[in-house]
Amino acid sequence: MSLVTIIATEKFLSVVTDGREMRNGEVVGESYPKCKQFSNVLITYAGVKQPAEIIISLLEKEGILERGNLAEIAGFVNVLFHTPELSSFTLLFAVGGIDPQGKISFYTIDSKHKKFTKNMPVNGKTSFAVLGNQEAANNLQKRLRINKGALSLAEAQRIQSELNGQISKRNIGVNNTLFKFSIKRS
Repeated sequence: MSLVTIIATEKFLSVVTDGREMRNGEVVGESYPKCKQFSNVLITYAGVKQPAEIIISLLEKEGILERGNLAEIAGFVNVLFHTPELSSFTLLFAVGGIDPQGKISFYTIDSKHKKFTKNMPVNGKTSFAVLGNQEAANNLQKRLRINKGALSLAEAQRIQSELNGQISKRNIGVNNTLFKFSIKRS
């Protein structure tokens, strides 16, 4: 499974994905981003590409992305995860950006473990999530704990890139082709 890392502060949301695309355990592509940006909304995923792309196109078709309400978008994804057509797929999604109150936040949705979580950095804290790799999640948590002071977007993306490099050495589902996305709060 691919690796997607998400770091959020009160000032920005950063998403870094690798580019490896796999099908039935075989590498079929090396330059495929698992994130799409729609105005002030980022949608990213790990798992099976085809159903993930269908979910994103449904969000567009239904006009949900256009409204830009993060809770509505994430809720729609969560409902779709529970449909019979998608229940057999392992999918991890994150939907983030600037919420209606002008704050940075993101939601993670896990089809396998039926988890739906809202993450909002407050009081100078950093929120983070990793889609696709528990080792990476543990390493990211350690790296963020070591980092003192306010985290810049450049520093966040450097940490995310280094983590991707470490994981790609041990996991066939992850490569070093990186795609970086961000949204800044003005």
